[in-house]
Amino acid sequence: MSRSKTILLAALLSIISNTSFAQFVDIDAGDGMTFWLHAKKEAKPAFRYSLLPGFLEQQKGNAAIHYGKVTAEQIAFFGDFALQDRISEVPSLSLEDVLQSPDAAGACPENIYLRLRQAALCNRCDWELPLKEVPFFDILLPEIQQTRQFARLLVAKARLEIAQNKFDAALETMQTGYALARNTGNGPTYIHLLVGIAIKSMMDAQLECFIQQPDAPNVYWAIANLPSPFFSIKKSANVEGSILELSFPAFRGLNAENISNHTDEFWKRKIAKLLAVSQQALAVRRITDAELNDAEKLDELFKTNHRRAQRLLLGMGLSEAKTKSLTAVQAVTLAAVMEFHIDNEAMIKWTSLPYHSCVEQLREAEEKLQDVDERTSVLRLASFIAPSSTQIMSATVRSERQTAVLQLMSSLQIFAEQNEDRLPDSLTELTMAPAPHDPVTGKPFETKTENDVMAIVGPRIPARPLDLRVEMIERD
Repeated sequence: MSRSKTILLAALLSIISNTSFAQFVDIDAGDGMTFWLHAKKEAKPAFRYSLLPGFLEQQKGNAAIHYGKVTAEQIAFFGDFALQDRISEVPSLSLEDVLQSPDAAGACPENIYLRLRQAALCNRCDWELPLKEVPFFDILLPEIQQTRQFARLLVAKARLEIAQNKFDAALETMQTGYALARNTGNGPTYIHLLVGIAIKSMMDAQLECFIQQPDAPNVYWAIANLPSPFFSIKKSANVEGSILELSFPAFRGLNAENISNHTDEFWKRKIAKLLAVSQQALAVRRITDAELNDAEKLDELFKTNHRRAQRLLLGMGLSEAKTKSLTAVQAVTLAAVMEFHIDNEAMIKWTSLPYHSCVEQLREAEEKLQDVDERTSVLRLASFIAPSSTQIMSATVRSERQTAVLQLMSSLQIFAEQNEDRLPDSLTELTMAPAPHDPVTGKPFETKTENDVMAIVGPRIPARPLDLRVEMIERD
């Protein structure tokens, strides 16, 4: 991963962990923010509204092609940076101010929206990254910045439509935005996943605003019908788990038999290059450039790690005779690659399970990696280049919790419509539109209703707890 790509990954994790909903409530806030809800009837038919294009609407095609054409066809529009900055401020405006904003009115020109809509209707999205063709560290991701720009346009358009009470139009715009989020987030890297999560959070903010409008329809079943989970973390985890071989194909399928297919000088150059690239990506220097470029210093690095490598290989089942037959360079190279996969997969394996069933084990695995004993480790490759699975999982489950809370709000509206605008004493009363579970715990949301106010709380993920208040607005 290039240094710019690694910095982008860290920045995205920071942004997402601090993402808040724009209008009324920060779903992950810890200061008792409030939802103001109106009683509403359940939509009939149940799937009258949808937040992703339905099967009959979908068309054969690759959405990535259409996304690529948007920027290519609108160079002047996207090149007006002052305009783009003003558009990015629209979500922070009140609905009253949005109605008066020329930037909101012109945020998403029709020709751009129609192209984004065409992409949303495609039945697949393949970003066609040159994986296995270009070293993973060197792959550029220009589509990432583009999709975030598209999301800002769609958010501004949806917000204006909500302010205008054009709810059907707003739902279609949000549907286009959710499709953009899903198409981006299901790309092959963690960066695609995190950008997809960020885009979805932007759409969630407008959906949260939509739900609280008195004349907007109820969208319980539209939310319930979203994919769960919305993003497939396993896809990007499988790619990131192969980061070593994708960056340095020579390490693929390496074993005690075929390592002798190349000379010691070949493996020394590969290891030196790997350490140099990974250290540059992390902006750290555990091994200096001088040591990596100095033949004697590099030889010393292999000699220092030789005994550790032999112990690791023996522990992995390699015979003593075979282990001793390997040169110091061969033993260290083979052991370093094996150790990388042991350490990296000790974290990635937990992404195969629901967050609530593995969060503690995942944190322990990551802490163990960061506290690895340098006296027994061989080169510590995983600590250089393995991404933080804990942060990735936290970002993903935070997004799932946002969806669950919005579904719960819609469920409460249906209950209130049939029960004289009151809130339930317990979520078990929500039978017509059952309450979803909190994805963080895998259990029902913790609630307490008192004096016509419902409090909803939940554990941290990881930085902030869930702490909401819900009040119903009585009908005239």
